[in-house]
Amino acid sequence: MLRELRHPSVLPLHDAFLTRSPSGMYQNVITALEPSTLAALHGQQVHPARQLIIAYQLFSALAHMHSRSIVHRDVKPTNVLLGPDTNRSVLADMGHAKHLAPSSPESSTIPYRAPELWLGGSYTPAADVWAAAVTILEVGLGHQLLPNTPDPALQLCCIGTILGGPGPVDLPASSSLPAADMAPGLPHGLAAIIERCLTWTPAGRPSAADIVTSSLWVGLPDAAIDQGVPCPKEVRLAISANQRARGRGSQYRGG
Repeated sequence: MLRELRHPSVLPLHDAFLTRSPSGMYQNVITALEPSTLAALHGQQVHPARQLIIAYQLFSALAHMHSRSIVHRDVKPTNVLLGPDTNRSVLADMGHAKHLAPSSPESSTIPYRAPELWLGGSYTPAADVWAAAVTILEVGLGHQLLPNTPDPALQLCCIGTILGGPGPVDLPASSSLPAADMAPGLPHGLAAIIERCLTWTPAGRPSAADIVTSSLWVGLPDAAIDQGVPCPKEVRLAISANQRARGRGSQYRGG
């Protein structure tokens, strides 16, 4: 599956081979590595421009995967590798990734599992978007957002308490505490997108493709450089291409 995914924000596959042992056959993969993960940012104050650069790369990776009908199924901070000096981040660990199917069972690590999966729903791209939103919100918070509770009723109760309960059918949840209030250091434009991603109804969440082509990122590379925040070349090129496609100027909308 990794051979199908060629994107700057998806961990590249260099080689793969099989080995046999008395206990069975194993597939070995050789990939590139970055020296850290997003989990290393917990407990730190992260510059707003850096949060945006990281978020852009994560949603770009998911947009690429979803365009090929592949869902990651385990988006979380430890699966996003980070170059601390470059801000280059790549989505890794495709061990749970699958081609999208109507009966795709739930997976994902408990604190990043979308509400519909606790209720028996199939895994869709919207569940990846939920997990990515929780992951990015934690970068702004500086700590894990939701507990690791294996009991479905308790975990749903925790989600409702922290993020707000579900709204009427087919409407977004009414969050009791907006993302911008939960994480004051979160850029306002990013906070607005995170809130939309954390609605209980999967259909109410934006797609990863809609997020990366939004006006939020306009002018981000120049603004980041002006503020002394490294912006990877791949991000600069992608945002520039999106701006040309949309015919927009270079006004920074990150907040």
